[in-house]
Amino acid sequence: MNTSNAVIPGTATNSGWSFNWGGISSPNDLATLGKSILSSLLLSPDLTHRWLKSHSFTSNPLLSVGAPWEIYRLQISTSNAPRIVDLYTKSGDISDYHSNLVLVPDWDVGFVVLEAVGEAADVKRNLISDMIAEIFLLIVEVAAKEEAVVNFAGRYTGVSSSVVIGTEEGVLGLGVNLGLSFKPRSCS
Repeated sequence: MNTSNAVIPGTATNSGWSFNWGGISSPNDLATLGKSILSSLLLSPDLTHRWLKSHSFTSNPLLSVGAPWEIYRLQISTSNAPRIVDLYTKSGDISDYHSNLVLVPDWDVGFVVLEAVGEAADVKRNLISDMIAEIFLLIVEVAAKEEAVVNFAGRYTGVSSSVVIGTEEGVLGLGVNLGLSFKPRSCS
C-alpha cells in the first residue's frame, strides 16, 4: 500500500489507515450530496424543507437535533446587529479519521471537512469546521448583503406612494423607508 501521499496520524495500523473499510466517501462525494440536498434533487422541495428542521432541542440553546442532523446555531456579527445562523451538520468517524458535512440552507451553501486527528480527537475534531464556519459565513453574509443591494435596492414608486429599499451602515440586510404621499380625496 502506497502511503507517500497519505495523511496518517500515528501508524497505519493504529490510525485505521491499513484497514479495508470498503467504500469510503471522498470530499467530492460529500459535496455532491450536500448540493443535491440543498437543490432538492433527492427529495421534493417540501420534504427537503421538512427534513431540514429541528426535531428536539438539547440543554444547550445553541444545539438541536434533527433527523439525521446535528444543528449548531452560530452567532455571526457583521454589524451592530448580530444574527444566528443554523448549521446542519452530519459527521462521521472511522478510527482516527473524521468527516463533517455542513449545510447552511439560509444561503444555499455548505462545505466538507475531512480530518485525520489522531490523539485528542474529541478536542480537535470540529476545530477546522468551526473555524471555516466563523470565517466563511461572515464573508457570505457580507456578499449576500451586497448582492441584495444590487438586485433590490432603489426607489419603487406607485400611483400615490413610494418606497425606498436600501441598506444602512451597522444594520443587517435591506431596510424599507416608506415615503407615503396621499392625494386628497374630494368629498361629494
